[in-house]
Amino acid sequence: MRAGRERIPDLKPLFDALNEHQVGVAPTLADLGPRSADQAWQRRRAKYEAWLSKPAAFLMIAEQDEQAVGYAVVSIGEGYDGWHSPEGIGDLHDFVVLPEMRGRGIGTILMDAVEGELRDAGVEHCRLRVIARNADAVRFYEQRGMEVVSHIMLGRLDNSEHSRARSDDAVASQGHEERANDRSSLAPRAGRLA
Repeated sequence: MRAGRERIPDLKPLFDALNEHQVGVAPTLADLGPRSADQAWQRRRAKYEAWLSKPAAFLMIAEQDEQAVGYAVVSIGEGYDGWHSPEGIGDLHDFVVLPEMRGRGIGTILMDAVEGELRDAGVEHCRLRVIARNADAVRFYEQRGMEVVSHIMLGRLDNSEHSRARSDDAVASQGHEERANDRSSLAPRAGRLA
């Protein structure tokens, strides 16, 4: 069922299950350890409030016996700049089905409802992020016709003196090579102009 921001508090137990699953699949992201469940919920709840305040955004909740067993948070994002895409693309921020309810078709029903809402809003595409190690989620979305179109890379910046010195050397070397290339590319043009 479609719902609004007033139902965000009902999502906490499901988000906690999602967060626990994600941390189980990926105990760290690069070198980043997990936040406490309460910290994670407070941060995500604020994002839900922001996303669901946007025009055409929606919350879809799957219920069984009047209990929430899954949900999806969706907003409409901008299209891609370098590719011919529509101006609005559905951004599926979170998609959750309680672990004990998986394998019963709830995810399929919920995703069908999300796609129906997007189609009704005139949206033709949906994008989302999946933790790379979450093979079950990747498989679910691929079976629905989605494909990987980008990778998000994460790494700690090396702030040591040795690293900065190497970077400075590389920049100086690059600058020298660029100046040499600039001279060689300008010489023939100058010759033709004379």
